[in-house]
Amino acid sequence: MGVIISIANQKGGVGKSTIATNLACFFSSSGKSVVLIDADEQKSSMYFQELRPDTAKQFQTVSITTRTILREAEKFNADYVIIDVPAKDSPVSRAAIAAADRVIVPVQPSQYDILASEDTFRLLDEVAAQKQNFKFAVIQNMVLSNPKVKITGEVSEVLKDMAKEFGLHLFNSVLYMRIAYKDSAEKGLSVAEMKGEKYTKAEEEFNSFYKEVLKWL
Repeated sequence: MGVIISIANQKGGVGKSTIATNLACFFSSSGKSVVLIDADEQKSSMYFQELRPDTAKQFQTVSITTRTILREAEKFNADYVIIDVPAKDSPVSRAAIAAADRVIVPVQPSQYDILASEDTFRLLDEVAAQKQNFKFAVIQNMVLSNPKVKITGEVSEVLKDMAKEFGLHLFNSVLYMRIAYKDSAEKGLSVAEMKGEKYTKAEEEFNSFYKEVLKWL
């Protein structure tokens, strides 16, 4: 059995499915076997797989929206099992987190969003106390790319305080809010699989994040 990675945050609208599907594509493109589990009843990851062209590198995507995900995830013989976790505190989301070896928490860089994610951090802290070699980390996602809008020092301090309190890892990479993610999702492709200069920045940013993930795992 390989590494189980859950993409989780009880706060909705933070881009969990986007990160889950892109990570699956990046791992698969590198020659690794991948299973993507869609644990969310909205089934965004399942829809992504339906749109994925036959010419693209394929990976298995399944829907498991019950607490059996805790034992089902361990059955897959793959290098990486990625779980797209529901955006709510539920038995399914808790089981998806408990099943993971690593959890990535996408957050938007505003004080409100970070504080709204605190319940997720507390849950992860509880799991870490009971499970050996369990790690979780935060990626700043959907950051406004307008150069006039900066991540304030106050927000940075909140993130640092959270990291210290919960022992979480902060990725150096930042994923900006770009049309590339919407365009690629509508084609069932990762940002790296899109053609055109307007997708280059998104590809570079996600590739930087992907390389960090590999080192962190």
